[in-house]
Amino acid sequence: MSLLDSLGIKSGQMVRTDNSIANEADGINEDGSQNVRIVGSKTVDLTFHDGAAAAGTGTIFNVGGCKTVTIEITGTSTSRKIVFEGASISGTYYPIMGVRLSDMFLGTQTTGINEVWQFDATGLVNFRARLSDVAGGNVTVKGRAVV
Repeated sequence: MSLLDSLGIKSGQMVRTDNSIANEADGINEDGSQNVRIVGSKTVDLTFHDGAAAAGTGTIFNVGGCKTVTIEITGTSTSRKIVFEGASISGTYYPIMGVRLSDMFLGTQTTGINEVWQFDATGLVNFRARLSDVAGGNVTVKGRAVV
């Protein structure tokens, strides 16, 4: 018996029944099979504008570790303009390209209503959907971010 065995210390190596070495740290079991771990996505619900009847910045979302932001634009307004913007480490906001999911149209702003847009937020510090113009009603912009 080795000193390691007598002390109950494991070397980090596992010997399979055929005497080959399996690395326990790699998630390999004694029989050579591997464990599978499934991790679900975490989401954050967002409200950028809730029935806004006047132009404004709205809520700024601190992206953190989120990768994707999806928003839905609804409301009663007869016209509106929403500009999609992200800030990097400097804090300066720049237009951010998004995809309108109904037709895969790419844009940094919209004047539409009842639309769903999706953005890659990887590496951004903040994201906002700035309401630069609204008339004849209100606008709601809500969404979800995925880690």
